[in-house]
Amino acid sequence: GGRHEIGMVAAFVSEQVAGFAGMRTTARVPQGRDRTNRNAARFRTGAVVNKTVEQSQTSSAPPAKTAAETVIGVRPEAAAAYVEKRLRPQLAWYEAKAKRAKTWHFGLVGTQLVATTMIPVVNAVTHSVEASTVLAAIAAIATGFTQMARHQSHWLRYRDTANGLEKTILHYELELPPFVDTDRHVQLIVHGDRLLGEEGAKWMTTVRSATGKTPAAKGASPIEKDEE
Repeated sequence: GGRHEIGMVAAFVSEQVAGFAGMRTTARVPQGRDRTNRNAARFRTGAVVNKTVEQSQTSSAPPAKTAAETVIGVRPEAAAAYVEKRLRPQLAWYEAKAKRAKTWHFGLVGTQLVATTMIPVVNAVTHSVEASTVLAAIAAIATGFTQMARHQSHWLRYRDTANGLEKTILHYELELPPFVDTDRHVQLIVHGDRLLGEEGAKWMTTVRSATGKTPAAKGASPIEKDEE
């Protein structure tokens, strides 16, 4: 009887030990899965943070500078000499040419209007065929010169270029946009040469359309073009 009781106690203890071991094994599995899930979440979070930082660094990076913006070493004295020796003479040249073209334009148009208007008046008062013929010839000559020389288009183009040069000099001296950065002296030279180059291209186009020939480029200065 004692052996039977001892066997029963041993079986009971074995069952309890086996149940306790099963509970621990079952409890470890979710803990391992939770740890794996947490590690995966941390990895994904770190990847998102790194991507966000890279995007912010890329978006905050300054735009690449042009070739003109990377030029350095232009002293204020050199920029002032550029204004006095290049821009101001060009400005005076274009202003004089604009004034001359304007005078020619209004002179020819006025002559045409006066001569045309006087023809019926002369016919009614003097009945002179010779006078009417002379007035008609004058009106025809003035009309021809107006269409051939195109002083009006030259006047407007010269005036536009002169205004651009005057604006460039004024904005540079007053440090107005676009001449507000540390490279304002470089921007002055680049802006001034671009303005004069555009006018030179327009002049070549005008000559080519009028003569059918490309003019020889003897110099970039319009003063040299005038001497030709």
